[in-house]
Amino acid sequence: VKLGKRVAFNGPVTIDRFKYSRIVIGDRCVFNSHWLFNSRGIRRCMLQTATDSACIEIGDGTGMSGVTIVAWQSVKIGKNVMIGTGTTIGDTDDHPERIGTSPASVEIGDNVFIGMNSLILKGVEIGENSVIGAGSVVTKSIPANCIAAGVPCKVIRQKN
Repeated sequence: VKLGKRVAFNGPVTIDRFKYSRIVIGDRCVFNSHWLFNSRGIRRCMLQTATDSACIEIGDGTGMSGVTIVAWQSVKIGKNVMIGTGTTIGDTDDHPERIGTSPASVEIGDNVFIGMNSLILKGVEIGENSVIGAGSVVTKSIPANCIAAGVPCKVIRQKN
């Protein structure tokens, strides 16, 4: 695990990784796992790799509250991203040995806002400067500079 400068852990955070996997957290990132820092039903932040080759990268200035990130392959989050409480980001369907699927990388661009209780599924790219509405299930990639929401998540409009 590589931590940048001035990373803040507000409350307990679980970081669980396989021996040779990588977790890289940029400068000035904030992980909120306590109701004092977010009163909306917050839970513990969790970063987890599930294979020796997995990688989680979180860019400078990114903040999250009660978020779960699971990587079997790769989850990359850009700079200055805000992720709302209860959101789960994963690059796998879990239990691939039982359902015969493979992981697919997730990439979130710079300056993205993800509303609370969203689910970001495998193989998704979210373009820079986009907003994902609360409670969205992102099953397909979302382009840059747009507002998207829903189940499944769809582009509502382009940002000006």
